[in-house]
Amino acid sequence: MIGTAYLGGPGTGKTAQLIGRVQQLLAGGAAPGDILVLSASPPAAQDLAARLTEAFPAAAEIEVTTPRALALEVLASPAAQAFTGRPARLLEDFEANFFLEDLKVTGIRPQRIREILRFFYRGWTELAEADPEWLITVEEKTLHELILSDLRFIQGLLEPEISKLTLEYLRTDAAAGAARRRAHVLVDDYQLLSRASQLLAGELAGESLTISADRGASVEVFESYPYAAGVDDFVSAWPDGVVELTAGQQAVGLIAAQNNLRTDEAFVADKTLTAPEGAAGGEITVQSFASAEAEFSGAAELAAALAAGTTAGKVGIATFNRLWRKHLLNALQSAGLEVAWLPDTSVLSGDIRDRQRSSFLQAFTLLRLAGDPADSVSWRAWCGFGDWLTNSAIVASLREYAQTEGRSLSFLEALEQVAAGPTGAIAGIERLIEPLREGQAILAQLPGQQGRELLEAIAQAVSADDPRPIIARFNQLLAGADIAGMSAADLTRLLEQRLNLPVWINAGATIRLAQATDLIGSSFASLMVCGCNNGFFPPRDYFDATIMPLDKQAKQHSHDVQLFSLLIGSATEQLRFTWFERSDLENAEKLKLKIARIRMEKGKRICLLAPSEMIGFLGDIS
Repeated sequence: MIGTAYLGGPGTGKTAQLIGRVQQLLAGGAAPGDILVLSASPPAAQDLAARLTEAFPAAAEIEVTTPRALALEVLASPAAQAFTGRPARLLEDFEANFFLEDLKVTGIRPQRIREILRFFYRGWTELAEADPEWLITVEEKTLHELILSDLRFIQGLLEPEISKLTLEYLRTDAAAGAARRRAHVLVDDYQLLSRASQLLAGELAGESLTISADRGASVEVFESYPYAAGVDDFVSAWPDGVVELTAGQQAVGLIAAQNNLRTDEAFVADKTLTAPEGAAGGEITVQSFASAEAEFSGAAELAAALAAGTTAGKVGIATFNRLWRKHLLNALQSAGLEVAWLPDTSVLSGDIRDRQRSSFLQAFTLLRLAGDPADSVSWRAWCGFGDWLTNSAIVASLREYAQTEGRSLSFLEALEQVAAGPTGAIAGIERLIEPLREGQAILAQLPGQQGRELLEAIAQAVSADDPRPIIARFNQLLAGADIAGMSAADLTRLLEQRLNLPVWINAGATIRLAQATDLIGSSFASLMVCGCNNGFFPPRDYFDATIMPLDKQAKQHSHDVQLFSLLIGSATEQLRFTWFERSDLENAEKLKLKIARIRMEKGKRICLLAPSEMIGFLGDIS
């Protein structure tokens, strides 16, 4: 097999080289079906697919996707489900909280559980299980066994394990591996993938594997635990296939700022970028506004000026705070500007221990159950809402019952079996049976309902007094979609895609607005970074040594510098930074802003704020 690596900093044309490589393959006789292109995130994959098709229409038939999307597709096959013992059902964040409660029955301190979980998750992505000495203590082995047991019981998958499981399955099932293999696999931003995803890409490649990577910047963008060392592993395997790119494709001023930033110790092994002869000067500005409200309206005016006369997707707007993204979207749309955005997943939040504060999560769970009444993950959640311990002790007893006498029952199968038998089989089981029957009674009223009517019926079932907040959250998640006539299963698939594999809504708009990490891998003529305040970026804890010790501060700084480098590398001509100078104390605390000074104004405590210190690393800018 042939291995080729295009290595360089942001804005050096790595993605353009991949596009050129695809063109060479097609010109050399490769069919579109022989080629697979992997990107680090769904928005990046969407943009890369558009660039490929724009370059040569034949590329429209090439599959451009992410390792996560590909892995979930593979794991959905019956053979793969038999191998894993689970469906391709990814746990949402709130569902993972129920899973975490199930682990607390071990008696291990919650903080210690979280520490061990991070160790496990990284180990999964790096295939550490192959080492028989990976787990040492009894505590680790006990918890790891419980994790796998509970995931099989509730029939769910965690994000850090999906590429690993896919790789293991394809290596075990030779026929499945051969069926999935493509002659040529290309991977953009290789350093942003986990080791399991990197190895999965190699497993899928038959004749050639081509990657692009930035050795200096490996941060979590979409996949957890990106594996920077994978680039060196690739270079060691194919030393003759390395192409170093040092010529920046940005305007001269932006390249200079990038070089200034990359003198930081986080880029100790990286090369200086050179500007191509005759490159434009470029422009970088920093603009302050008196208040947050002034920044929102001012940013809309700046965006309108930047978008004038440009084409789709040429203006990017990045934020470091989800609330800022929401306010900016409202300001841009109120100004009559066409904006592309990503689904607001923050609406999928709430306290699972409190019935009232988790009403939308309950409605979301009911919708999933209406689409798939056998979804054990959703039944586990539904039977835990509103309990301080989410009924985890009873779930543990039910799991033990499900796995005794040679049985291997799911949560739903075990609960139905116990519910059909004599009472008292498991102490307290009524606390699970009652919500099960309640949920089934609600579902019995839903068949035949579709689209908005279905969502309203579900919202009414959860919150008869005032279902409007639930409907409003559904509207946020489903914004831009025509849901008329959609069944519960259709709506569930759409929501899964928006939550787990989000792509641009209103993709043809000139302006694209997203969190900073979601813009990595895209390219814009102009990029505006809003809410560029200390506290948002870097986070406030970074400035407090009592919360973040020096070693963690160093890690946070390294992460922020690398993320900033990747972000500003997505602009080719202009960079705009905006920040706001003042806020009242209550809002500053809610937003976790770094307060420079507090003073009294007309009896009200006003906080003076400061721009992100990261801007200073760019050097002298206007």
